[in-house]
Amino acid sequence: MLDSIDVYFENVGGPQLQAALQHMRPLGRIPICGMIAHYNDTTPTPGPTNLTAMIYNRITMKGFIATEFMNIQDEFRAEMGAWIREGKIKYQETISEGIEQAGSAFIGLFSGDNEGKMLVKLAEE
Repeated sequence: MLDSIDVYFENVGGPQLQAALQHMRPLGRIPICGMIAHYNDTTPTPGPTNLTAMIYNRITMKGFIATEFMNIQDEFRAEMGAWIREGKIKYQETISEGIEQAGSAFIGLFSGDNEGKMLVKLAEE
């Protein structure tokens, strides 16, 4: 289980959640903050077909809203910043250059044109 997942931060849903469940380690954790893959659904979308992985691997999945934790924002930023600098936190992002790319970057969120967080870098003055 060398390539398995201890913690998967869920903000997408859909096939990504199903894939993550397939690769979770026993006692893994999935904090859920969003499901962007389903925001524009007009009918209920079936969930992952492999939820039994939660039973056999004793996975914890819990939803949360970031505003619940505003009282520890400074502590979070300090700790997370250190973990990122130390390479303990891995992430992916897609960066589009210039405000004129904002529209296509936004549309790209819904068509899968990005890996990880979609960002638009504004021109520096």
